[in-house]
Amino acid sequence: MSALPNDIAAATREAIIERYENTAVRDALTGARDGSLQPAEGFFDLLANAKTVVDERGLVLAGDPRFSVSVAALVWSDPSVATPAVRLVDVEQAVDARLCCSRIELDLEEEVTSFELFYAPDVDQTPPATGPMPLWISPNGNGDLSGSDVANAGRLSQLNTFISRAAITGAEVWIRADAGSYNFTSTLTITNGGATVRGVDVNGNPMMAEFVGKRLVDPDRSHMWNAKNDAAAGIYGIEVFRLNRGADNLTFRHLAFRNLGRGCFRARQSLSNLTITDMLATNVAAFFVNDAAVATDPADITGLTMQRVTVNGFSKFFAKIQWNSTNILLEDCIGDSEKQDGDNFASGIVFDDNARDIVMRRCTMGNVVDSLHAYQNGDGYSGERGNINIVMEDCVAHNCTDGGVDFKGDNIVLRRCVMRENHRNYRLWGFVDLYDCEGYDQRADNAAPRPPKAVLQGAAVRVLRFAGAGL
Repeated sequence: MSALPNDIAAATREAIIERYENTAVRDALTGARDGSLQPAEGFFDLLANAKTVVDERGLVLAGDPRFSVSVAALVWSDPSVATPAVRLVDVEQAVDARLCCSRIELDLEEEVTSFELFYAPDVDQTPPATGPMPLWISPNGNGDLSGSDVANAGRLSQLNTFISRAAITGAEVWIRADAGSYNFTSTLTITNGGATVRGVDVNGNPMMAEFVGKRLVDPDRSHMWNAKNDAAAGIYGIEVFRLNRGADNLTFRHLAFRNLGRGCFRARQSLSNLTITDMLATNVAAFFVNDAAVATDPADITGLTMQRVTVNGFSKFFAKIQWNSTNILLEDCIGDSEKQDGDNFASGIVFDDNARDIVMRRCTMGNVVDSLHAYQNGDGYSGERGNINIVMEDCVAHNCTDGGVDFKGDNIVLRRCVMRENHRNYRLWGFVDLYDCEGYDQRADNAAPRPPKAVLQGAAVRVLRFAGAGL
């Protein structure tokens, strides 16, 4: 039902139209303009209220000059979350600043957004840092645990989630290293990738973030590992980072590990492009291994890089790389087993199954001991029949109870390698090229010593300039 004339009359009251401008404000504050040639409309009960608003409007416009910027896109903003602000970059005008928005207009047909921007004293005018902001983790977490900054750092248990968030924005995950160690009692499973995880100090500078477990050594022999002690400590089967499917394109930097069990890094399912650099481990069973949870679900790695990793004190191996892993690079890696004994088939760097296309440069493995068998094992570097296309350059193995190198595969190339004080400096079973290599002080102290020859029947070894003994 439409409103009747009497109803309209009852709801109508007389209006007074007034025009007001403050000439004193206009002349004193020449920037007091809103860009309009027409008077601004306003509806007030009292003229005095209108005058007050006009005076305040002039002061605001004068003190905070506004200007318009158009963006060829639709930008939706939610003012209920925070005061809208943007970063304006204009190279020609030498502008790089954060500005407040006083008006946002969206043209849905033209798909254009217009911003009215102004400087405000309560807006941080410092240009934001280039690139996405990192996500922080601290030993106990801080604030709201969002990871948005040091004051709101998340906990280590949130790492997998933070990696997922960082991958979306291109950010890194920073593990704070100068707020204490990370006491470790359970495995961190990672199923997300595409990000870098690194240890840093409070200012973001590289610093080793340390993970500490409960791995023990025999009290009567400081370098004697004992499986029962690990089992008693509840860490025998615990690895720090368990990498499952989806953990592709990950980089880990500046981390340290102490008194830990089965593996600092353990890939349990297939993944690609894993980088591990600038690491230190002390008293661990193993540093790295890729072994599948079940035989029908392989743990192939396509693209593995390990650089500047040092392990002091290990009972099983420095690294074991297996399955159909390819494109492997190990550079400047140092493993000193410190003669930890008691772990079956100990070795430094081990290749198994069909791992291939491997390069090792400037690596050193030493003091690897395995006395659990009549014939003592313990190689510096070893590979099986399926491990082919291996290149070693400037590598060293010393004081191992079996071979310095023990390779059964083909297409093996050793350049400028030095093997010394191993039971057999060079054990070669397939097609191998040696260039400018050396071998010294081969030892015969194995519990069941055999002649210290290294080139076994059926092998084809080409040697160019060899110094010392062991071939």
